Amino acid sequence: MKVFITGATGFLGSYLAKALLLQGHEVSALKRATSDLSMLGEAAAQIKWHEGDVTDVLSLEEAMEGVEQVYHAAAMLAFGGKSFDKMLKVNVEGTANVVNVALSQGVQKLLYVSSITALGKSKDNSAIDETGDWETSPMESQYGHTKYLGELEIWRGIAEGLDAVIINPSTVLGAGKWSEGSIQIFHQVAKGVPFYPTGSNGFVDVRDVVRAAIQIMEHPETSGERYVINGYNLSFKDIMTRIAVALGQKPPTIPVTDFWKTISIGYDKVRSLLTGSEAIITREVLSISSHPYTYNDSKLREAFNFTHLPFEQTINETVAAYKQSKVDGLDYGVLGKTRNTISA
Repeated sequence: MKVFITGATGFLGSYLAKALLLQGHEVSALKRATSDLSMLGEAAAQIKWHEGDVTDVLSLEEAMEGVEQVYHAAAMLAFGGKSFDKMLKVNVEGTANVVNVALSQGVQKLLYVSSITALGKSKDNSAIDETGDWETSPMESQYGHTKYLGELEIWRGIAEGLDAVIINPSTVLGAGKWSEGSIQIFHQVAKGVPFYPTGSNGFVDVRDVVRAAIQIMEHPETSGERYVINGYNLSFKDIMTRIAVALGQKPPTIPVTDFWKTISIGYDKVRSLLTGSEAIITREVLSISSHPYTYNDSKLREAFNFTHLPFEQTINETVAAYKQSKVDGLDYGVLGKTRNTISA
């Protein structure tokens, strides 16, 4: 099977690419001239690379020629900073480009990696599933807004005859670039952070997302469907405590109250101005992390008899990869026996 992946150099995409190679698929992908292929290890040499990105239609047309399946995993993630326009370009315009080229090239099936944030928030704090509806509000993230708009492009493609399916993973955990995305939590806890957000969220192992995505793609009756992928609902205090214990660190003990929110936002604004980098601690981030979100992926579990890896395994193996990366002097880790193991 000729498979094309967007976002193959990223966290989820690298695990997905290695899993598809293990299954014997012919994998092609996009990369920029400056792309870091370290997460792929030896698998990078087995991928047919095309230079470009999802905002470049010509590069997509070349890369998707003759392709049978497309996994669209490329996305830009930012929260409440100055990157909304950039996210719109990548997450919405880029998705529209992938859909249009897939239609013109006669791709057999497309799987879109969306996000649980695109399903909106529950008004009564009940578990969110595939029936969730997006409503623009202060509680919704800019990232979630762009992923929702990206989903509209997928539904438009389906209406025009594209065989496509959407997955909505919750917060994805595993070994990767420790300074990027959701797995920054391991690096922060390793530094001995004393504070914890008061909310809760859904969490899922990156390998479970990959396994579910492939099963959903290969099933003939999933077209036009969406699937939430969520392993466990946990409070931030709980997950940070588990990570701290595995790392041999003192667990956080101070809840992030309104007072500390004000202090941390002010501190990060100063840091942002002095360094010229984008603010990390924003009102959006703090608002989201203080809310009790829970998610339900019973549709996936029942349709595919799907079971998730034990959460303790995710934490312990990711911490082991984190420790090994520090021994090796690397800024990333990969789940597996060695850094170059081609496994998911």
